[in-house]
Amino acid sequence: RFHWYKMFMMVCVWGCGLCTLWMVLVLKPGHFVILTVATSFIGFFGLPLLPLALECGCEVTFPVPEVVSNGLLMVGGQTTGCVLVFIMDYLKDPITHSMIGACW
Repeated sequence: RFHWYKMFMMVCVWGCGLCTLWMVLVLKPGHFVILTVATSFIGFFGLPLLPLALECGCEVTFPVPEVVSNGLLMVGGQTTGCVLVFIMDYLKDPITHSMIGACW
C-alpha cells in the first residue's frame, strides 16, 4: 500500500555498496578492526536485500511459479560466487598468496 520496500531497497543497496567501497579502500595488512566493522555493515545492509530481491524477482516473473524464479535466482547467485572464487584465486600474488595486488 505504501511502497516502502522500494525506498528500503535503495537504502540497503546504497549502504551495501558504500560499505563495500569502504572495505576495498582500507584493505591493507593491519586493519583488522576496520575491516571487521566494514564487513559487519555490509552484512547489516546486505542481509535485508535477500528477501526483497526474491520478492521482486517473483513479481517480475509473475506467471512463473515462485519456486522456479527463486530457485533460478539462488542458482545464479551461487554460480556467480563460484566464478568469483576462481577469478580471485587467479588474481592473487603467486609468491606471497596475497590478495592485496588484486585490489590495487
